[in-house]
Amino acid sequence: MLYPDHRLKLLLMMIWIIVILFNKTDSTQNNDISQPDPLIAADVGDNVTLRCFTLKNDISGSVVWYQQKVGHQPCVIVAVQHESNYENEFKPPKFNIEKEKRNYHLKIAYVEPSDEAMYYCGYRKFLTRFGNGTFLAVRGNEDVNVTVRQHRVLDPVPAGASVTLQCSVLSESRAAELQVLWFRAAPPQSHPQIIYTHHNSSHQCESGSSTHTCVYNFTKNILSLNDTGTYYCAVALCGKIVFGNGTQVQLVRSPDPAVIFLTVALAVSVVVIFALIVVLNRKKSNCEQGSDDGDVKVSVWQHGMSDSVPAGASVTLQCSVLSESRAAELQVLWFRAAAPQSHPQIIYTHHNSSHQCESGSSTHTCVYNFTKNILSLNDTGTYYCAVALCGKIVIGNGTPVQLENFSEYVRTLSPAVIYLTVAVAVCVVVIFTQAFIIYKIRNSDQSTVRHQQNSMVEKTPNQGHGAVELNYSKIVPKKNSERVTRKRDQAANCVYSEVLCTT
Repeated sequence: MLYPDHRLKLLLMMIWIIVILFNKTDSTQNNDISQPDPLIAADVGDNVTLRCFTLKNDISGSVVWYQQKVGHQPCVIVAVQHESNYENEFKPPKFNIEKEKRNYHLKIAYVEPSDEAMYYCGYRKFLTRFGNGTFLAVRGNEDVNVTVRQHRVLDPVPAGASVTLQCSVLSESRAAELQVLWFRAAPPQSHPQIIYTHHNSSHQCESGSSTHTCVYNFTKNILSLNDTGTYYCAVALCGKIVFGNGTQVQLVRSPDPAVIFLTVALAVSVVVIFALIVVLNRKKSNCEQGSDDGDVKVSVWQHGMSDSVPAGASVTLQCSVLSESRAAELQVLWFRAAAPQSHPQIIYTHHNSSHQCESGSSTHTCVYNFTKNILSLNDTGTYYCAVALCGKIVIGNGTPVQLENFSEYVRTLSPAVIYLTVAVAVCVVVIFTQAFIIYKIRNSDQSTVRHQQNSMVEKTPNQGHGAVELNYSKIVPKKNSERVTRKRDQAANCVYSEVLCTT
């Protein structure tokens, strides 16, 4: 049972820790100094390093380390500018500054229980700006024989799952005299957060002759990244706090879609590459087995001539292939070559089901049929059967296909008919040329006559007393109307009289 003064001391100590650990400071005031370790637990006799980093290149100020014990005022340990100036109580080799560029780490050798305190690193230039502080917890205190053990790392858990953290406390005090706390520390936070306090009913204990072992379980739902971090189990007893080594809790990282896509693409590419290698090796082996000199032993035979067919009829072309390879390894193609074309055209590719084969001891004979509708001259020409094997193409002798009417008409034509046809065409061209020339000449004559008639009326210049106007009057003699009617198409007789008018 604790005495009243011990209870009061423990209560004051807890209030002080909570005030120190959870005091929120403005981040704008801590932009010069960084203390990444909010809590360091060490055993008696250990050597510890309290890290401190300056975030600016300005070296005109000085870096100062402070120590603040429970219930005491902060006191200066060392001030560092160009040199390190230690206070009387904090002299080397117990306390040392490890200075390197922006690093001003405080090293404490042979930790003692009296070294347990809050250590602040500050940058002094007109004003002192402090870091978030590092609490040094010393385990193995001679006055408090308590050991706290935790599992160091847990397996990552999915979001929304719950984890059960376990803490084993070995001490000489009974469980009723212990106060067990749970803290969580995460990188973005400046200090651990107290999240749970155990009561007497939330643990299981086993008592020995002089020691007591209690197991404390803490269940937490991990909903998001805000619930991850390092969970510390701490025991408060006789004005001291003993921390465990902490248990890390992490979320299972969801796979990146880009990583999944690239992985699938890589797998497909590897499968395709291996498939191509197998196919190439198989074709290479087939070609090498065909002959020692690498020639392809394939014979393609076609009917040399096909009968002429009428327009609209269909013809069936036949191709026999004799080879040492099976039909499944052959690729049979049909080409058509016509006179106006510069090269043959591929028109059909045989599949495995479009042939009939007979296998002998070492050779295979396959017959390939190809049916084509001959609609016009565009479908005539020479049809070739070709076999592609081992990088080679073997072409047959070809089968000509012609239209019936057209071929007979071409055969009946004689050279005389051709010559006469050309002569008639030349004469027609000459006739049309002459008619055009005559038409042009007649139009030219008519234009000349019309021009002369229009020029007969003109004005003459003034002569003597005045100008004389020359006027013409048309006099038509009277004749019988019948005669006039008969000669309407003839030109009328005109008599012109000169009339002089003097003005």
